[in-house]
Amino acid sequence: MDESAFFSFLLYAVITAITPGPNNILALNAMISYERKDAKILILGIYVGFAIMMIVFGFGSAILGALLESINDYLKYLSALYVLYIAYKVVRSRAPVPVDSKLADSQTNAQKNVKSTNNNIGFFGGMVLQFVNVKAALYAITIQSAFVLPYYQSLSMSGFFVLLSIIINFVGIFLWVIGGAVFCEFLQKYYKPVNFIMAFLLLLSAVQILIG
Repeated sequence: MDESAFFSFLLYAVITAITPGPNNILALNAMISYERKDAKILILGIYVGFAIMMIVFGFGSAILGALLESINDYLKYLSALYVLYIAYKVVRSRAPVPVDSKLADSQTNAQKNVKSTNNNIGFFGGMVLQFVNVKAALYAITIQSAFVLPYYQSLSMSGFFVLLSIIINFVGIFLWVIGGAVFCEFLQKYYKPVNFIMAFLLLLSAVQILIG
């Protein structure tokens, strides 16, 4: 294994995984906006969608790379539009209603129902984001074209890098999820400002997609 190429791959993969992006911001927002069950469903959708994208574009980078290049402009606009839609959902979401322990069970259930349906994007929404996410597709293709194909020709090595890339990104998203859980009370206290900041970061992500 080429050590310098592997180190460069790790650097690229880790930085991409931990920097703000649609997946990380959406996962963070889910932790402070949804019931834990709903948040887990959304994050699972992100995980599944990203894993599928990495497998498809990782193993098929030679073929799909040319196809992606030919329709790149259309994918950029579609991806940016969907990210802007998520930003809109984040801005429009309402702060979770604190549940007073003295409230009646019926009131508690009603509040939980309001929170759980609070612009919930859900499993499908998290997964669909990956299929219009040019950044994720180019990330998979870049890994294969820059760090794998020039040094390794075996399918097993391509699979190894795909699997490692998936794990690194899962860890990156998980760190944002943990941040949302640890600072949940603080983030809920300043719900609107935090949501506007996250929506702004999503807006920057959309701009980056368009000009990238």
